[in-house]
Amino acid sequence: MILAVRFVGRRPVASVCSGRPGTKAWVPLAAYALAFVVIAAVMGAVGVFGYGASWGQVFGGVGTDLPVEMVAIVLAALAEEMAFRGLFLQAFTAWTKRPVAGALLAALPFVAMHPQAYGSPVSFAHYFLDALLYALLVWAFNSIWVAVAVHAAWNTFGSIQALGMPTSAAVLVASFAASALATAVVIGVLRRVATPQSHLPASA
Repeated sequence: MILAVRFVGRRPVASVCSGRPGTKAWVPLAAYALAFVVIAAVMGAVGVFGYGASWGQVFGGVGTDLPVEMVAIVLAALAEEMAFRGLFLQAFTAWTKRPVAGALLAALPFVAMHPQAYGSPVSFAHYFLDALLYALLVWAFNSIWVAVAVHAAWNTFGSIQALGMPTSAAVLVASFAASALATAVVIGVLRRVATPQSHLPASA
């Protein structure tokens, strides 16, 4: 927070979450659905054809407590996106005057707060590249809301799948491929309809 104020300056809280003119309200919901379908399809195929799981196991972890879990999943995604793409990305971009440098720097604290990334260089790369994908979504849609939706879709799949895949380099590569494909599909399908046609670029 202190870094954001130092480099970005004082600004309305709402501007952390959205630029101008903002994203249409239905777009994050559509992004969540699209991303979830793509992630489930890719990781389900990896689990079934690569590790002998069944298609039933793709959703094998769904339980009666899923509605409560969904609240935690969405809140966790929202908190991370507000912190790392809402504040750190804006702070480092304002500091360096380069969006790419801002995205790279903002990815580091994102990786640091995920202990799972410390296991191997592949794990580190997976989380680092995921952070860049979320930053790409923020840039493409001029707000954090679609990034929140895609992040929540990934967390949802991780919570309900029962594929039993090991934590290996191959699975981590497949996981990143699923995230990258979901990001590409969301941008390709929704970017043109996300905001009014006459919108102006967000201010620096």
